[in-house]
Amino acid sequence: MMGYSSKYKTLTKYTLTKKILPELEKETKDKIKLILKDQRPSLTADVWESGDVALVSITAHFIDAEFTPRNVTTFST
Repeated sequence: MMGYSSKYKTLTKYTLTKKILPELEKETKDKIKLILKDQRPSLTADVWESGDVALVSITAHFIDAEFTPRNVTTFST
């Protein structure tokens, strides 16, 4: 295969969907929970469609302890 470098390990669909993505999802949820702990966020949502692909985003807006506006955005298909 032209341009292929053997120093990189190719991921299989199984490894990506059954191992890596679930771990990433859990890490992301835990980080968002920690950020939003003791906050009272306002939520906004957006939906985009293009052909057979749809994307949904949810953003939590809040003001932190230093009165700095902050937001956290998640995406889903």
